[in-house]
Amino acid sequence: MKVLIFLLIAAQWELIDIKQARVCLPAGEKCYIFFNPQVESLELKRPDTLNFLAEQAIEYSPSWLEDALRNRFLSLSEENQIKYATLILNTPYPYIDEMAFQIAYLPPQILESSQMDTSLLRENVVLLYKIDSVLKYVEIVDVDTQGSYYSTVKYWVKEPTGDTIELILPPYYYYFFIVHPKLHKEFPAYIDPETGNPAPPPTGWFWRKYLFYHADSGYPLLSEQFDTIYTLWNSNKNSLDNGAVGVVTKWMQDVMQFEWVPHHDQPVYIYHRHKGTCTPWSYLTAAAARTCLIPATVTVAYRNNHKWNEFWERRWIQWEPAVTMIDDTTTYETWSTIGEFTGIFDWRGDGFVFTVTQRYTPICTLKVWVRDANGKGIDGARIEIDAPGWPGPRATVIYTDNKGFAKALLGDSVDWFSAYVWTSIGTYPWTYVIYNSQPNMVYTWEPTISSSLFELKAQDTTFPTPPVEKYKIEISIEAEKQIIQGINPDDYRSFSYFTQVGEICFFVCDSSNFIKYLNQDTFSAFFFHRDTHLVDTSFTFYEAIPYYIVVSNEENAMNSQVVRMEVKLYKNVEKIKESEKISKQGFYLRLIPKGQNLLILYGIPFESDVEVSVYNIAGQKLGLIFNKHLKAGNY
Repeated sequence: MKVLIFLLIAAQWELIDIKQARVCLPAGEKCYIFFNPQVESLELKRPDTLNFLAEQAIEYSPSWLEDALRNRFLSLSEENQIKYATLILNTPYPYIDEMAFQIAYLPPQILESSQMDTSLLRENVVLLYKIDSVLKYVEIVDVDTQGSYYSTVKYWVKEPTGDTIELILPPYYYYFFIVHPKLHKEFPAYIDPETGNPAPPPTGWFWRKYLFYHADSGYPLLSEQFDTIYTLWNSNKNSLDNGAVGVVTKWMQDVMQFEWVPHHDQPVYIYHRHKGTCTPWSYLTAAAARTCLIPATVTVAYRNNHKWNEFWERRWIQWEPAVTMIDDTTTYETWSTIGEFTGIFDWRGDGFVFTVTQRYTPICTLKVWVRDANGKGIDGARIEIDAPGWPGPRATVIYTDNKGFAKALLGDSVDWFSAYVWTSIGTYPWTYVIYNSQPNMVYTWEPTISSSLFELKAQDTTFPTPPVEKYKIEISIEAEKQIIQGINPDDYRSFSYFTQVGEICFFVCDSSNFIKYLNQDTFSAFFFHRDTHLVDTSFTFYEAIPYYIVVSNEENAMNSQVVRMEVKLYKNVEKIKESEKISKQGFYLRLIPKGQNLLILYGIPFESDVEVSVYNIAGQKLGLIFNKHLKAGNY
């Protein structure tokens, strides 16, 4: 057997290339960094490359919107990427963040629609600041934070003690529940008050402008109601003496009758008819509140045939102007028309809904794990939950994370709950999941879809130890977020909901195995990780051959991942010599046979760690002779 003996001097690594990226990785996609041995460099191949103007718009916008904007632009045609990127780039400070936010969080079906008038988005932002200038209880504040910036509002609130305090609204509530131009399932458009249909200005109006600056004959003008109002609310339960909240409550009572008419989604048309039951009242209240910079939402209890509102002031607070109910969560279940609440949710403008049942009734919890035929959790599954009641169409809806898990908070003392599952690979039929729900009980349901998710055919292989370390690659990867991609079953438009900590598959492979991987064949992979959040590893090698460092989201069905990547390429600048070669810098290694023994003579020109090891011709390490830290000299 031929044997090679190497004198290894501690490697002196020189950084020769680095790739850093933040990638939005959609379901079914991959990102990889390729080591190109011909030019000793790294090449990044990412699936989320956008039109040049879209990339510029992301760079122009506040950094905290980067992930959401990239996620949204990826769902748009190139033509519309250019359209909305141009809109952002033409927006001046201080409106940039509000404009970029609208585009990041409007459903793609709306942004792609030919009915979407971009001048409405511009008008919406300008109106926020114009209306702010005349209100005394609220002020928009723009905050610059080292290269990024955001806006929110500060309020004055009268406490139960009688003290008036100043509060800053968390930005999340400012953007989603004041700025967002969509309240629930309506299309954000200029609306003709006479017909309720879209129409360009001056016939058509956007609700924020129409409600604040227009009044039908004989009705009060909203903008004139706040001259002596200096607080958001006064912390009074069920009272009109409640600052701006009280004013909007009284204004709603003055402009609306509680009378049934066919329902309509558009606040402009609802106002002009001046009639409606709880549904149009809740829509118009949300619009009027947001017009007056009060963060508000529509609250829905479908199976209990009721809608109302909530506004945010350090917590979500119940609000129903039709009956002057404010901060009263216990009265509803005493109404014969309500009965026992089944499920209650609030509506975010982009279509995401979130459970609020726990604020109004004792609850039980339903935990759901949706799995495929192989037992793997299915991400992005939509679970519709139903219960007795009228008119429907359901009690609530929830969506699964990367693990296939979701949780619903449901009402107690309900005869039954049933559930249906939609996934991108199949459905599960309506099934009874709870009978006679009890307070504080936890119920579980684990439906299995008959189809299977895609699975990488990877065989984990140990990376070989090189006889000489010529190159080193260091890898740091973090799946920082997952983006739950859902479809709202009321309007069938898409939304994106960000949660902390994503999951990806990771591996390294050579060229031949990379081709097998692309062909969906079985392949050998180094450092293979499945469903991991963090990767922090490195490897060294001698032979200059291509390697592929792969981050994959191909095993997910719906949810995207936001991944931070940093890969560094180093080269060993020390000249490692085999035994028969003498270094001009003073390295030498001499082997002298002594019977069945071998005398090893060597020299090093500077202090260093020294390792002498034996390898066979295949490069496999046979043994370590010694590993020492030595001063310069001959040994």
